Amino acid sequence: MIKSKQIQNSIDRLNYYDARAQKLESSYFGDETTLTFEGIDKDNILKFVGCYKVLFDHVKNYDKFRPVKEMIIPQIPYFLQKIEVEDVEIDGKQFLKCNINMFPLYIELICENISVSN
Repeated sequence: MIKSKQIQNSIDRLNYYDARAQKLESSYFGDETTLTFEGIDKDNILKFVGCYKVLFDHVKNYDKFRPVKEMIIPQIPYFLQKIEVEDVEIDGKQFLKCNINMFPLYIELICENISVSN
């Protein structure tokens, strides 16, 4: 319980509300996922490690207009609205669950660790 609160406090200190997401990458078959978003002086990075669930759910009726890979950063339509971290127990093992709202994309991750850096 303390771990998720510490991580949540670190994330909240980044004042992320309405920050533009710049990059979202999932590597090693989803074992690691990294979200980079705008900060005041430099970019902020959330790194999720030891992931057991990585769910990207894009609003289906949101028209992207063009492939995201063709967009330059000012055209990327994903802005962080809410990030919530909580401790969960699954089959007797402790994990961190993180829900990210960056409409029109919603992300849910269940992982062993989350690091916060800028």
